[in-house]
Amino acid sequence: MASPTGTPGATTPAGPAISVLVPCYNAIATLDEAVRSVFNQTFQDWELIIADDGSTDGSLELGWGWMARESR
Repeated sequence: MASPTGTPGATTPAGPAISVLVPCYNAIATLDEAVRSVFNQTFQDWELIIADDGSTDGSLELGWGWMARESR
């Protein structure tokens, strides 16, 4: 484990230093850009939570796709 200094892959024993919550409902047009912006941050000690509210446009599947690419 590393300190919460923004070191890639760093986590504290209590978990990530920052939780980013992205609520979405049929947000396929903007969700990818929102998630990408979190991944592009220089500070890396975070977790991303996407809260989908029953989307029917593929937002949920897009979120699952991001999760499959990330190993946190």
